Amino acid sequence: MEYFGVVGTVAVTERRWQDVLAVACGIFNAEDMDKFAPVVLGEIDRLAPAKISWFNGDDPLAGRARVASRPYIDRVPFLGAWRRWSHQDPVLAYMMNTGDGSARRLSDFLTGEELHVLELYTFVYGPLGVEFQVVVGLPAPEASVAGIARTFVAESSRPRH
Repeated sequence: MEYFGVVGTVAVTERRWQDVLAVACGIFNAEDMDKFAPVVLGEIDRLAPAKISWFNGDDPLAGRARVASRPYIDRVPFLGAWRRWSHQDPVLAYMMNTGDGSARRLSDFLTGEELHVLELYTFVYGPLGVEFQVVVGLPAPEASVAGIARTFVAESSRPRH
């Protein structure tokens, strides 16, 4: 198989580039902001499925959080806890403080043990099964953060073949 290009250290085939372009087109064609989050999540999951994908718009200073998820999760029980404890999310804090939306993992900031003692884990991440998460920030108005978070299954809970 011929390689079309190299991204980082991963060789990308022509077919994979076509998949990436199809995702970009799908996102570009989202008709309005109400449809944007679900379209983004669906398109990204086509390339790299995750246990849970989130599209978040957070303004901790105003106490607002907008969340879309794939698969759908009833977020109502978690929104109050998220508003109360989101300041403990180190990725969110980093993005708020620096404006840097480059990809970050929870593990870039916390060990598993440090994560598990947070109220944020007790009331939000733990019940949702969040152990490993990658977050990418998107351009947003000052004092707010918009991002895509991908949650992955822990190694020990993956089915063995």
